[in-house]
Amino acid sequence: MSLGQDELRGRVQGRSAYVLRHLGGWLLGSFVILLGLFFGLAGAGALDGHVTVSADPGTFRVQSCELAVDHYMCKGTFEGKFNGQTATGVSLEQIGRAEPGDQLDAYKVPGGYSEFPTEGLLPSELSRGLFLVGAGVVAVTCGLFAVVTGYAPRASYTNRRPDPSYGRISLVQAWRGLGRWGPVRLILCGLAGLGVLIAAWGAVVSLVYR
Repeated sequence: MSLGQDELRGRVQGRSAYVLRHLGGWLLGSFVILLGLFFGLAGAGALDGHVTVSADPGTFRVQSCELAVDHYMCKGTFEGKFNGQTATGVSLEQIGRAEPGDQLDAYKVPGGYSEFPTEGLLPSELSRGLFLVGAGVVAVTCGLFAVVTGYAPRASYTNRRPDPSYGRISLVQAWRGLGRWGPVRLILCGLAGLGVLIAAWGAVVSLVYR
């Protein structure tokens, strides 16, 4: 049984109204998701697999140095910059010659002590990485919300049409519409909360190691 011309026209107009009403949210949400993924990947790259400070900066006071092939092996005392902890009798490979009593910038890394923080994560790198990952998670969550609901913060070009079905989807309408998707509302809230916690963790690291 074929559809009447008026009924077919009505269905086409209804689908057009649905697409035009949601199009702004779909496009905006997709862009925000891509932006969030970019931030998240940049943050993950800065963390380099670490979630704690693994390159603690400090000062190395030289007690003695001996030439070892192409570098100097120095013995001395290391004092952490932030925690103030002191370790005595530690070894540090030094490119240039150092005299007893010299104070050198050094880092406590997982493998011991190093002149450069190449083997660990600095507090500033950890803070930046956590903030970017957290911001990325929040951005992806907001993007998913817009894609699922069609919400856009500004009115679309279709809002002047006399048919209200072409109008903009408000935030309240979008939030209520999530109820049709079962646990999606809970999942999005959980993701947003997780992102905020990760970013807050980065802020705490920045304050502690200031």
